[in-house]
Amino acid sequence: MQSAIQALFVEDSEDDCFLIARELTRAGLVLEWQRVETEPQFRDALARQTWDVVLSDHSMPHFSSLDALRIVREHEPGMPFVIVSGTIGEERAVAAMRAGASDYVLKGNLTRLPQVVVRELREAENRRRQWNAEVALRESQEQLQHAQKMEAMGRLAGGIAHDFNNLLTAILGFSELALDSLTHQDPLRRDLDQIVLAAERASRLTSQLLAFCRREPHRPTAVNLNEMVRLLVPMLQRLIGADIDVVSEPDPSMPTIVVDQGQLEQVLMNLAVNARDAMPDGGTLTITTRAVQLDAASAAPLGIRAGDYGMIAVGDTGHGMDEMTRARVFEPFFTTKDSGKGTGLGLSTVFGIVQQSGGAVDLKTATGEGTTFTLYFPRPDDARTTEDASEERAGTRTGTEAVLIVENDPIVRRMAVAVLGNAGYTVLEATSGEDASRLAQTADHVHLLVTNLVMPGGTGRDLARRLSARHPALRVLYLSGYASHDAMPADLLANPGALLRKPFRPSGLLTAVRARLDATDGRVP
Repeated sequence: MQSAIQALFVEDSEDDCFLIARELTRAGLVLEWQRVETEPQFRDALARQTWDVVLSDHSMPHFSSLDALRIVREHEPGMPFVIVSGTIGEERAVAAMRAGASDYVLKGNLTRLPQVVVRELREAENRRRQWNAEVALRESQEQLQHAQKMEAMGRLAGGIAHDFNNLLTAILGFSELALDSLTHQDPLRRDLDQIVLAAERASRLTSQLLAFCRREPHRPTAVNLNEMVRLLVPMLQRLIGADIDVVSEPDPSMPTIVVDQGQLEQVLMNLAVNARDAMPDGGTLTITTRAVQLDAASAAPLGIRAGDYGMIAVGDTGHGMDEMTRARVFEPFFTTKDSGKGTGLGLSTVFGIVQQSGGAVDLKTATGEGTTFTLYFPRPDDARTTEDASEERAGTRTGTEAVLIVENDPIVRRMAVAVLGNAGYTVLEATSGEDASRLAQTADHVHLLVTNLVMPGGTGRDLARRLSARHPALRVLYLSGYASHDAMPADLLANPGALLRKPFRPSGLLTAVRARLDATDGRVP
């Protein structure tokens, strides 16, 4: 069914309007029209609805076509504007066309008017399509620029994380070695404990940066939500400002859940920043934890299964969202912030991280009534991580086997040598692949190779293949301080016990070494 053309007549003669409308309808056009004859009426009509075409007389007692044309071009530059007049001369017509009129038709020859209107409507539609295409192109270019910025940030963060993780590995390692040498009553223990805590916090900050840049691997661990929120609240308070109160309402019965803590902290920071922007005059941010059980009716709208969940809700007293914003809030690059003040990636990152964790996000908001994001994370019956389980399987962390350590960072290498030597292992140390090959040639037995996955002059996998020719029973444990490896082989991805990520603590190194020596798949190169 043909949609009606919305035509606005600027005409002081009602009879002329009927004649013009009849000519258009006789040509098969469906028309809905309104007549105005003064500037206030004209401006009011333009403000009240959208018009497809303006048909204007040239000269009227209180208004003129040139006045109307100027107002239309200020209001909507591309709207068709046709002068329909019985008095306009050729010079004035040409002047009107130069001023931006689409065309002119004499009232004594209205037969040409339908053709002019159809042509101008078609050209206006083409202009709109071209404009929409240009807008879409600009948006795509802006999105590409944002993506490139994020990629550059990710590469920078990954490089920084590598060096930073080496430093944290050394700080954690030597601190724990020092702790092991002290009695429980030694006053230095408290200082060293604080160094360990500071290093762990630095490690979490690195994970948060990498999660924001989407360079941090998903590493679920057992997390106490109440304790995590307690430690995070002071940071959130500094982040969002003193004019917003941060309140936590923990559930004392909240059980441990399995989630990537670094990514979950990034989720909460993103939600806090959004809440801050929604409360420009201050307000309250409330973080609530609950142990909940969802039945099928409650879980189905969230896209998850019925069962036990750990819930964390982040609510603000801000201005809330309308329905249109709510419907698009998780779309990548969608933002209500001014240009240059937001990427539109914060809430899409929240949604992606929660879904990756097997959970769901529920949003409740209304204009003027604040916003609450409720996150659900599954609670397994045995909320332990793979690392926890492997630590139990490893049992004792001591041994007498020969371990070859290949690490180009001297401080990390010295720490690893000290840790393994104290645990009873025979330790050979090398600074490079070439150095390791020479040592392996002279050694009677090498039971385990502990090597960087990426190092100057080659890769750890290449080294493992070379050494396995002389030591067929060689087991391998790879170390890595990089955030991710795009080309990591599938067999290594399928065997997470073969890779120990930095920063690690002495206990983590001992557990991983013992597990690789005892594992049936320890020889995977």
